[in-house]
Amino acid sequence: MSSTSISIAFVIEGQTVKLGDPNQWRAAIQNDDLVPTIRVVAEEDGHRIYSGAASGFAPLAELFEDMPQEEPTPSVVQAVEPSVPITPEAVVEAAIPVETPAPPPAPTPPPTLQAQPQPVPRTATAAQAAAYRAGLRPQPEAPRKKASGLGCLLLLIVLGGLIFLIAQCTGDASRRPQVRYAEIATGVASRPDGPVDASLERGDSVTVLWPRTGQPQAWLEVKGGRFNGRYVREEALSSVRRPAIETTDRKRVVTTDNVRVRADPDGEPIDVANMGDQVREIGVTSDGWSEITHGEGVAYIASRYTRAPRR
Repeated sequence: MSSTSISIAFVIEGQTVKLGDPNQWRAAIQNDDLVPTIRVVAEEDGHRIYSGAASGFAPLAELFEDMPQEEPTPSVVQAVEPSVPITPEAVVEAAIPVETPAPPPAPTPPPTLQAQPQPVPRTATAAQAAAYRAGLRPQPEAPRKKASGLGCLLLLIVLGGLIFLIAQCTGDASRRPQVRYAEIATGVASRPDGPVDASLERGDSVTVLWPRTGQPQAWLEVKGGRFNGRYVREEALSSVRRPAIETTDRKRVVTTDNVRVRADPDGEPIDVANMGDQVREIGVTSDGWSEITHGEGVAYIASRYTRAPRR
């Protein structure tokens, strides 16, 4: 036979044997390991092409026919030559059948080995379970491919969306009410950047909610009191109550260098003024401090270091 890529598998004494060479098939037939009645599974290039009795698979059937057959032992019949005249006694004697020796019993063929299905593990795949039931050794499962980068990206997007929703639902819990004081008379509006319909006087206190992260902080919502639910500008409020002042609303000139500017009379310096700097004085306290405008709010400078501008 020509070389082929066909392999056969069958079971001998509970073990699966797989042969891929026709010479191995012939040797198995000669050793009575492979008989016509045994069940075989034939594969070509990894694909099953036959499953059943060995005598039903054409390449094996040809090998079975090529095997030499044992010739039956002929019966030995002794011819009786008539050496004496035929007499009635001889006729009677010839009529008696002569017992011939019985032929030896035919050799008993070896028992046919049937493929015993192996127990199917719980973790076996469908293809592996079918191989177990057929009495074959299942092929190992191919390793699974790792998740693609697109799948990881989609997972990150989903997780980000969930985090955003949770932050929106719980955002109010992080908006702590805080007490603030009006630094100057300022308006109160029904919505951010809306028309002013009420006002806070200097020193008035309100409880406000700080905006959520990422929202504009120019306007703060008032919590409680007569302005509950309305809005006031954040720049007009302070975390400390301003001292009482006598309103002056005038320009002043700094008379020396390195004059400290403070957030409140007893606070830490936040800036420095030098000789010739002009400031807008809002008013003066009873203990010698000038309240001046500073950026979007107010600050304090010692009144003794300021004077009225010269004409």
